[in-house]
Amino acid sequence: MTRLKAQGIDLLSMGEIDVADLDPDLEVLTLADPARGRYEKIVVRDDRLIGAIALGSPTNTGVLSQLFDSQGLVPADRMSLLLGTAQPQAPARPEDLPAEAVICRCNNVTKGAITEAWIQGQRSLPQIIEKTRATTGCGGCSDTVAALCTALQASAPDTDPAPINA
Repeated sequence: MTRLKAQGIDLLSMGEIDVADLDPDLEVLTLADPARGRYEKIVVRDDRLIGAIALGSPTNTGVLSQLFDSQGLVPADRMSLLLGTAQPQAPARPEDLPAEAVICRCNNVTKGAITEAWIQGQRSLPQIIEKTRATTGCGGCSDTVAALCTALQASAPDTDPAPINA
């Protein structure tokens, strides 16, 4: 995965993007808006995102990254991925993710980093965010971070936590 953020440029490129548009096993969707400096291409196989390019679409990169990394099912409305209206799906059980799983792609925050912050005493969502910087990029990981904090609290109920949403 390559992500370039420079002044005036927001580019994400990942996975299989140089594919034949007519491959019957693939769905290839493209959006080009040169007047606004925007180009997107997504490649789907078996309802999973296997590649994408997003230029000039900073609101889409978080959802696309999450779908690609988790190999989650893409929405039935594929256009929502191009238009920036798709919502990421939180894993069913974030506590089942391995420690090295990247939760926040924008800031490269792993489940292990969030768990370590919790162990060190950051027991509210704002404290976890301040310590790890998770959710401060595109925000696409917010639900997963909150769910992980809830799971951590449930696994250690004898601690003295601040409210998760405080």
